[in-house]
Amino acid sequence: MYPEHAEVFAAAQRRMPALAAKYAGAGVVLDQNTAMELARELYVDNGHPALNARIQSSIVEMIGAALRAGDARCTPAARTVLSTELLRYSHAGGGRTTPAEQAVLARALALGDERSAVMADELMADAHAWATEVRSDVQLTAVTGYCVERWGEAFLLDVIPLPALREGEEYPKAYRDALERIRRVLEAPAPVAREHVVRVREAVRSVEDARIADDLRQDLIGRLLIALRTICERRPAIGEQVFDVVADGYARLLRESLLNRDEHWRSWERGVIALGERRTPESLKRAVARLADDRDAPQAGREAADRLIRQWEQGAEVRPRH
Repeated sequence: MYPEHAEVFAAAQRRMPALAAKYAGAGVVLDQNTAMELARELYVDNGHPALNARIQSSIVEMIGAALRAGDARCTPAARTVLSTELLRYSHAGGGRTTPAEQAVLARALALGDERSAVMADELMADAHAWATEVRSDVQLTAVTGYCVERWGEAFLLDVIPLPALREGEEYPKAYRDALERIRRVLEAPAPVAREHVVRVREAVRSVEDARIADDLRQDLIGRLLIALRTICERRPAIGEQVFDVVADGYARLLRESLLNRDEHWRSWERGVIALGERRTPESLKRAVARLADDRDAPQAGREAADRLIRQWEQGAEVRPRH
């Protein structure tokens, strides 16, 4: 599309494999000098702003990979150089072309000293807010993955704004307790299977508390669905005990008629898909079939049930998370 840039683009294509081989190839161990050479690549002009941004992000990824590998990839002196130069690059405004590239920079900075870690947290949080603001699914998915890596799966719940309150109001204790029970499902490190079963069961039951107003209950249900789907998508897969109580939770939400919002039906559907057709219990399949035939059920629910049945008939399985 842009023939006037073909030459610099071709040069960049040739240059990147050479850089990767020199600084990230098999058996390469960076010393102080080669680490400084690698850091200087962050400031090379490749002939076009877009190429500069992309290549700089690749250099940041190389630096991050070297820092993560520790002594196997770089000497202690090299680590100091890479951490210092990466922080300097960040202070100069580098790595902020897109939310995802900013998150890549934050991910690498997090491997440095305390100053770098503070900057990493600031950049990571800003990258997520930025990706949310521009409403790019691709960017938001990438940045969210880095945020989860940095702060754990509970981030997926923590980032959701709490429901608005009128001036002088406070969240009732039943709501706050339910929030905590749902969050505990995703807290790291994951508990042993027996304790995890208890946590999931308590989280599901917490949204049924009669003391919770409906608007707050709907907020909790949205969070619960995110938590359940997240553990269903874990690789390696969760154990059978936890899996069974999650599947029962999806069925319980149907039995108690707790799903009232279209977005909750979509989230519930994605969660059931994440169970996988072969592992979904027959009791849940029968409940889905009844939902599809129930003319009094919400339209969003019937449509979700119809889609699930079609996918099961086709043998569809959820793909592993990457």
